[in-house]
Order: sequence, then C-alpha cells, then structure tokens
Amino acid sequence: MLPLGKARPFELWREQDRLHLHLASGTRVGVREMKELLRLIEALDPGRMCPVLYWQDELVQVDVRARDLLRRACRGQGRAVGFVVRDVADRVQGNFFQRFHRPRFPFRVCHDQEDALRWFRERRQAIQLGMPR
Repeated sequence: MLPLGKARPFELWREQDRLHLHLASGTRVGVREMKELLRLIEALDPGRMCPVLYWQDELVQVDVRARDLLRRACRGQGRAVGFVVRDVADRVQGNFFQRFHRPRFPFRVCHDQEDALRWFRERRQAIQLGMPR
C-alpha cells in the first residue's frame, strides 16, 4: 500500500456502521475531486445511512466551488459528517464551513474521534425514537 501523499491524496473505507475519510497533507480538492469523493462515498453506502468520520492532515485545501458542490449535493437529513479536528487551523476551517457555507446535512466539528462516535450514536438513537434530528 502506498503512503498517503501525491500518489494517494485520500483514504476512504467503510468500517462497521460508518465511513472513514482521511485527506493527506497537501491535498487540493477541486470540483473534480469532490465529485469523485461523493461518487465513492455513494458507492460504499448507497442507502446513505452511514455517517462519515472525516479528518485531514495539514495544508489541505478545499476549493470554494468544491465546498459549494458538497453543500448542494448533500441535501436534507442524510449522511452525517463528523469533522475531527487536530489543531486550531482545522477548527477554524470546520467552524467557517459550518457557519458560512451552512451545509444542508448534519455536520459537527468534533474535538476527537470519540466525540464524533458519541454524536453518531446519539443521532442514531434519536432517529430510532422518532425524535427531531
């Protein structure tokens, strides 16, 4: 397996009841790359039931048009995304996305993986009980 980097800008896999998405250091995500990521996520989970545990290494750049595509393509109360932050820059980026791009899907900035998994469990329980999400 190649290390993450230029040859492999991301890793995406399904584990139990969730998807994992990890972007490598220096990855640039444009519209074309976002379309490919969305296509792969849909292929791994066509029912849109699995939440996505997302984290990135340093110097990841997501083009504003790619963020707009993500927001438009992922409407409604579908797949939740937990963005696990590792530093202040991640937190600023996640909070900016949440506040100014206003994703139409459940999105949360999480301080670690356990925080994201706890949020996923709470959402699943609320859905099962018929409570508002």
